[in-house]
Amino acid sequence: MIWCSKPLDHIMRGWERFGAAVLLVGELQNRVCSVRYKWTHSQQNGEHHWMLKRNCALSPKQLAYCFCGLGLLSFLVASFFASQGVWMVLPFTCLEVTVLGVAFFVYARHAADYEKIIFSPGRLVVERALGKGLDRVELEPAWLRVEYGGPQDSSVTLVAAGARLAVGRYVPAAQRLEFARELRETLVRRLPDMRQRKHED
Repeated sequence: MIWCSKPLDHIMRGWERFGAAVLLVGELQNRVCSVRYKWTHSQQNGEHHWMLKRNCALSPKQLAYCFCGLGLLSFLVASFFASQGVWMVLPFTCLEVTVLGVAFFVYARHAADYEKIIFSPGRLVVERALGKGLDRVELEPAWLRVEYGGPQDSSVTLVAAGARLAVGRYVPAAQRLEFARELRETLVRRLPDMRQRKHED
């Protein structure tokens, strides 16, 4: 009975540490999310560029270092307990590192996701990178509308010639209205000239 209680005791302590780690990650995530998100807007050669990146606290390289450090620490602790005769800790450590690795892989796969909006007289291009995929859509800017229904909308919608395209998925809800206004002010300011050119053509 004494032999069985030691592994169970260490397992329970491991679960307690895991719960504390989950709470710590949640707290760090809240602090990261509280930082004001800012997209980049630049203008060059008559073109307007908006770049919206996923709000990630760690880059894929930093994430790899973090995973290696945590994995090494977990195996060192498990090896110590195994040397003391508590060998049951090793399978749980392997499972823990495997689950952690899968989670980190999913995170790193989408850490570099982005949306890019390129607006110039005569064309509007939206480029979206999601994982390894790259999607590029071109809209007719002469009759473009920018729609945003409020915080209940998960994105801003570009409407042109019957086509609808959602953008701004990485912008927090609290700043989505500001992003929609910036898009609308920049695009609408150029619409009269483009519509006149379209009519002359």
